[in-house]
Amino acid sequence: YGATKAALNRFTETLQEELTQVGANIKAFAVAPGVVDTDMQRLIRDSDEADFSRVAYFQQLKERGELTNAETVAARFDKMMKQADALDAVWQDLRDWS
Repeated sequence: YGATKAALNRFTETLQEELTQVGANIKAFAVAPGVVDTDMQRLIRDSDEADFSRVAYFQQLKERGELTNAETVAARFDKMMKQADALDAVWQDLRDWS
């Protein structure tokens, strides 16, 4: 999972570099939404530690109120996209867009 995320980040950086080199007026972004409170997260929190070794970590995130709901993620993404032309960084963490 982590290797795939890293590969997508690097791919996006490379894509943006190539778009810039050919003079395309297109921006590419790798967007990290943070940990989102979804049905998948509920399933993870309901798992046995034998099936998912980090279950306690995700249970603690929920207990501490550190999960973001989908509506908040969408609003942050919308805010980011409205300023996309001014952004230089390919990698965007939506937690920074509160």
